[in-house]
Formats: sequence, structure tokens, C-alpha cells
Amino acid sequence: MISNNYFFYFNAVGLAISLAALAIIFFLFVYKVLGGAKPGKDVLVFSDYLFFGRNTGSNLAALLLIFIYCFGLALEFSRANDPIALLNNIPGVLAVILFIVHGKFFSGLVYNNNGKILFIKEFFLRGGLSKCLLLLWVSRLLYMAWFVLLMRNKLTY
Repeated sequence: MISNNYFFYFNAVGLAISLAALAIIFFLFVYKVLGGAKPGKDVLVFSDYLFFGRNTGSNLAALLLIFIYCFGLALEFSRANDPIALLNNIPGVLAVILFIVHGKFFSGLVYNNNGKILFIKEFFLRGGLSKCLLLLWVSRLLYMAWFVLLMRNKLTY
């Protein structure tokens, strides 16, 4: 039987290509920038690079992460055809996008390979009320809303 669900296949191929491209960028980062694998730390340092880096590789990795989330949402929607599940996952995608924008443009932090993990400190420990922290606070609220929506749906299904 031939399937004609082109929306599903488009999203599946887009997700696979985005994942492969992000994996290539990750391996290039680990072996070119870090100088080799550092078990337990390379993923965290790559996250700093993704959120706070300002070069082409970092921007491409952030864009691919957003594509992965969007293709994943569309793929899950086309698989289950459940608009409620789609709406429940949108706050998580928006939270990631807002945190990326905050990290790249408003945080004032720049990635440097000094071994300190910045994104955990930035997300959990930075406080205060100012215009530059607005996206961070909205991102935190969206993450909490996403978590509540996911837990509510886990309990009802």
C-alpha cells in the first residue's frame, strides 16, 4: 500500500536532516573547539555555545534546534492528529525560542571556552526585574506552563 501522507513524510525527513546537521555541528564543536571529548561536560559546554555563542556555527545550531522542535511538533500532530497535544507543546517550543533569543541578544554573556557552565546559572539563578531579563522570565513561565500541561495530560490519558 502506498501512503500519501506527504505532511508526515516532509516532517519526518525535515526532522532527520535537522538532527543529522545538529549532530555534525556537535561533533565539529567537540573535536575542533574543545579539542576532544570531555565526558559529562561536552554537552553542557555545547549548550553554552548554542545559547550564548555569536558565530555562524552557534547560530546555525540554535536554528536547527528550533527546527527540530517545530518538525517534532508537526510530526507528532500528523501521527496522532490531536490538536490538544499540539497546543500543549507550543509553550515548550516558545520557551526554548525565547531563551535562545535572551541568551544571544539580551543576557550580556558571551561564550568562551573557560570551562564554566553559563546557561544553568543564567536560567536558574539570575534574578531581578529589568527589561533585559523580560524574555528570561517569560521563558521560565512558559517552561512551568509546559510542565504543568504535560503532567496534567499524563494523568488524564
